Amino acid sequence: MGLGLVDITVTPALHDYEQPVPWVRGDCCGYLVKSPDGTVWHPGDTRLIDELLAIKDVDVLFFDVAAVEAHLGP
Repeated sequence: MGLGLVDITVTPALHDYEQPVPWVRGDCCGYLVKSPDGTVWHPGDTRLIDELLAIKDVDVLFFDVAAVEAHLGP
């Protein structure tokens, strides 16, 4: 999706936290925002999955770190 000179891409996320109904792939996402000034990525509430390793050349990265399997670890 493009907004003028800004391009926004939805990235995969997996927050497979156990709750009354477990999260599954497709329930969560992140956002990669590219502009002429740089690239910002918020991978969302996710644990590390193979698809995330392919995303490169990010200038600013926002992410939630927690020492539990449902998040990106420290």
